[in-house]
Amino acid sequence: RMHEPRKLTHKRHRHTATDLPGPDGKMGTIDDFLVIVGGSDGRKSIPQIEIVRFLNGRVDEGGQEIDPGFGVEVSDAELSFSRFDHAATALSGNRILITGGVQREQGGTLTLVAIAELLSFELQNDGTLKGTSTSHILPLPRMDHTATRLEFPVSNPDYDIVFVFGGSGVPRWAFETYDSNHRTKETYQFGRSVILGNPEILVIPSSLEREIEVLPLDIGQSYQVARHGQRALALQPTRDGKAQVLVTGGSLRPVMEYVGGQWDVPDRPPNGDECSTSWRFVFNDEDIRNPGVVYLPSPTGDCLLYTSDAADEGLGVDLGGRRII
Repeated sequence: RMHEPRKLTHKRHRHTATDLPGPDGKMGTIDDFLVIVGGSDGRKSIPQIEIVRFLNGRVDEGGQEIDPGFGVEVSDAELSFSRFDHAATALSGNRILITGGVQREQGGTLTLVAIAELLSFELQNDGTLKGTSTSHILPLPRMDHTATRLEFPVSNPDYDIVFVFGGSGVPRWAFETYDSNHRTKETYQFGRSVILGNPEILVIPSSLEREIEVLPLDIGQSYQVARHGQRALALQPTRDGKAQVLVTGGSLRPVMEYVGGQWDVPDRPPNGDECSTSWRFVFNDEDIRNPGVVYLPSPTGDCLLYTSDAADEGLGVDLGGRRII
């Protein structure tokens, strides 16, 4: 059955939607929370956070079961730095890591955000989430990237490990872009952003008093994996206990362009610069900076995998944005 649609308080696209466990403490059940962060309203980036509550199975004050459906609430927490085209990663302890993205003041220029924000949520007695935010500086700002929590067989209670990959960066890095056969396509020139081939590991401590540790990865010719707009999925650990991440799709085109005296992000459809190849990264927790890298060529050589974040298709929730497949 289709439920009555709910309006978001703040219209947005290019946002993130991240699942957090609900009152039962388990992920993937009907009472999960969906945390919507940031995005653009078409004129500027926005800092507001909204939370979708799924109401199935809950009762009202009189003990009557609430009709199955969902509701949208504005969180008391906000981003310190508004942004869109960022990445959101669910961590242990009801936390979400927000990395990168781009900030646009109304009618103003674009600025890549070098501040990561760690959102921490606590479940209240009334079934709502109360959030707080802390900020951490990262050395390499990026947008349109992925940030994936590594899944090991045994989680360490002291920290989470996040694999940051790809994206588009700012023009102070001299870089070249490459085609799908890793041949030089064009050398960076002023007026174009650069595609990043600088994967990193972020070690996020469970204690708020400690800073995030950034570990650049040693994967040899990192330009070969440079791309933005890709998707990354944490796979089940290997039999010998190593974490795995599958990276698919993406684009090799510069994202930002310097037009009319300011940076802009043109809205263009995919074309032949999209990547059809995939990579599998295998991490050993004893030597996290030196992952195994497996190249997975496309069987057809065709495009395309370039989509917006899905909210939660299993529960039939549509939260705006666009999807191109």
